[in-house]
Amino acid sequence: MSQIPTKVPPGPGFRARLIAFCGKQWPRYFFLGAIGFIIRLPAIQGGLIWDDVFLTRDNPFIKSPLLALEAFRHYLFLDSFSGHYRPVQNLSYMLDYFFWNTDPAGFHLSNILLHVAAGLLLYRLLTHLFGKQAGLWESDEPRSARVGALAAFIISGIWMVHPVHSAAIDYISGRADSLAFVFSAGAWLLVLRARIAKARWLKGITYLLAALSGVLALCSREIACIWIFIFLVHTIAFARDIGKKAKITTILCCALVLGTYAELRRLPVARAEKGFTENWSAPVRGTLMLRALGDYGRLMVFPSNLHMERTIFDPNNYRSRESWRESVSSEYLSILGLIVLGTFGWGCVRRGAGQRTRIIGATWFFAGFAVSRRDHAAENHQRHSA
Repeated sequence: MSQIPTKVPPGPGFRARLIAFCGKQWPRYFFLGAIGFIIRLPAIQGGLIWDDVFLTRDNPFIKSPLLALEAFRHYLFLDSFSGHYRPVQNLSYMLDYFFWNTDPAGFHLSNILLHVAAGLLLYRLLTHLFGKQAGLWESDEPRSARVGALAAFIISGIWMVHPVHSAAIDYISGRADSLAFVFSAGAWLLVLRARIAKARWLKGITYLLAALSGVLALCSREIACIWIFIFLVHTIAFARDIGKKAKITTILCCALVLGTYAELRRLPVARAEKGFTENWSAPVRGTLMLRALGDYGRLMVFPSNLHMERTIFDPNNYRSRESWRESVSSEYLSILGLIVLGTFGWGCVRRGAGQRTRIIGATWFFAGFAVSRRDHAAENHQRHSA
């Protein structure tokens, strides 16, 4: 009796296999890391500019690992009015000096790797924040999870290659931003990992590592304080997976981290810093704020004419009637600032799926804008007065 051959069902097609492959996490991390590294690779050809000369060539703290702890007892610059306390930045230069001596290419390579690591951590963090338990994505539709994951991937990809971050790679001293980002995002992710840990010892160790990472972030650059602020805003107002007791404990732990950093800042010998104050009226300050916000928003969408020292106010334009007319052309930035402010405001009050995401995004944007503008203005003032 002859057997009837059974028909073998066809395997999945190429399109189905491609979708399944892209649905895995590791190809996404690989793609983000590869595209970020390739786009930023030309920075290796850069040389030393401005503060790079002292920090990476003449800096005594990077010449020997025995001076690692000594870096915590001094400000970033030894002979300067600057009060920047960034020992972790000096420690990163110490590691580069050990491998590359004073070769700028090695220092730039480290900048690239730090930026790529920050982008990957950002993707990991956004993947959680856009998840259901984070409390930002209100929709219960099955496809909302895919939309959130796609949004995290796109945002991280844009962040990775956006030209506005060039200063953190091309300018060796600009790595302070990347260091603060890496340790801050790492601390947040460690807290999320500790919350789901089963073993009590593992939970405790992970929380301690998160606190240490937070202190290292603050010791990398002062702007890391906005990460603590955003983390607290999300934890207190939006997080669904923790109770009131855990939120109070989180506030106390963040206060402990800030207190530890404050004590570390007392280790260097106090120096008389040159004050940074301007006797401008409230209307002038408001106009300049809108002008800076317009310039900031324009660079996000159309990043042209990028350079380190940007200014939105030239006093020489107001010394005569003729020169005053020259400043009128820059007032479009004030109008653009109003548009940016109105757009974020409308996004926060508009109801519907993603409102909480828009609120936390606006908080993130304006916190970073306020602190970065203050830091950049102070740094430019100190550089010109040194």
